[in-house]
Amino acid sequence: MLGAVPLRMPNSVAPKRAPGAESQAGASPTFVDQVRVVIRDRIGDSSLSTENLVDAFAMSRATFYRRLREAGATPFGLIREERMAHARGLLAAGHTSVATSEAVGYLDLSAFSRAFRHHHGVSPSAWAARHAD
Repeated sequence: MLGAVPLRMPNSVAPKRAPGAESQAGASPTFVDQVRVVIRDRIGDSSLSTENLVDAFAMSRATFYRRLREAGATPFGLIREERMAHARGLLAAGHTSVATSEAVGYLDLSAFSRAFRHHHGVSPSAWAARHAD
């Protein structure tokens, strides 16, 4: 792992939210927003799982899945989206694929590269070359 200091994205490359993903101004965060916050707080944890999220919200697995399903989301999908968003920011900021993969919770560079390519259609290094600061 990278040590005690996790890599953080500069604010200028923080992930952008999809339209409609944000709560309305002044409104309470949606359940999906709350789950995303927990995921971001644990983004570098390679053992982050649905069970960790269920435990964090102190509800049954069925209730957790139902609430996400009602919003059109899945736990695995949210974890993947947050990891890939954070990875894009780190790569754009000049971090290596190795450092980025560890920072977003992948223990194996090959697994990270496959997931990134599947999600974005290009390798992490190709994406970084196109989006470097």
